[in-house]
Amino acid sequence: NYFSDHGSFRLRSPTGDLSWAPASQRSRATPENHAIPDLRLDRLTSSRVAAFRRCPRYHAHVYLDRYEVPPSAPQALGTAVHAQLARLWSGAAIELTGDAIADALLAGYVAHWGRPAPCAVEVPFDCPLPSVDLLAVHETLRLAGTIDALDFSLGAIVEHKTASSIDEDYWARIAMDSQISQYVIGAESLGAHVTSVIYDVIRTPALRPLLATPETSRKHTKDGKLYAAQRDQDETPEEFADRVRLDIAARPEHYFQRRTFVRTAAQLSAHLRSIWEWADLIMTDSRAQNTDACTRFGTCPFFHSCSTGSEPDYRRTPPEIDAA
Repeated sequence: NYFSDHGSFRLRSPTGDLSWAPASQRSRATPENHAIPDLRLDRLTSSRVAAFRRCPRYHAHVYLDRYEVPPSAPQALGTAVHAQLARLWSGAAIELTGDAIADALLAGYVAHWGRPAPCAVEVPFDCPLPSVDLLAVHETLRLAGTIDALDFSLGAIVEHKTASSIDEDYWARIAMDSQISQYVIGAESLGAHVTSVIYDVIRTPALRPLLATPETSRKHTKDGKLYAAQRDQDETPEEFADRVRLDIAARPEHYFQRRTFVRTAAQLSAHLRSIWEWADLIMTDSRAQNTDACTRFGTCPFFHSCSTGSEPDYRRTPPEIDAA
């Protein structure tokens, strides 16, 4: 449980309204005690803060201008896997996605972990942004997000991730991830008594379809057969899917890993302090460029427009509630 420095105000509220302090001690955050301009943003999700940290102009294009950026191949794979994990953790049967890699990963996941006990999935939260001492809430901004799975009886949050690499550095970054703190606060605002956050990570295969050996590079044995490492035609999608399934079955621990994290009161306080500081910056509507991020996470979808001074060539959508 998360208590304020006074030791008497619990963060979670069964009603979800975060009215944890007596009315006589509660106040609203104002420009006088925490100056934040009253601009357009009214919800802070982990993804929105991460977008701003990545590049203020990227954040502005995605969240203020509402440019609809097509998902990358890894993002599309992650979305397909997440959708079926939500079905699985809700107690329903998973369905074929039509993506050979996603289907192979999901089959391997069930074979390795078994079927989980059903729990609430895709749980949205939308709560006031509390001050660090929990005696005030922000006048405008709210914390929001969607928790992948939440077991109210065990007080466990489950966060599904797909990743191309899982090593100790990866887990060290996860341990510091502000999303854990945000989801603990969000879950407790819904009445959950959070004791742990389980990161359920699936490594995406590094295997790629095998291509035919160029004719100029082919070598044959005395009986006219190609050398074992060479091919006279591309690997078919079916052959590739079979190879991926066999690799997953041979080393499931390589593909499926879990670790459990907890959050102390001090860590949650530090998260709230950080969120208020980022809110100050986000609410300025900054469109500053961070050119160091243009190719850090693959090529930014706005790289061409930023580098040429043109308008982004993406469809714009009406404002919607942010997704986590």
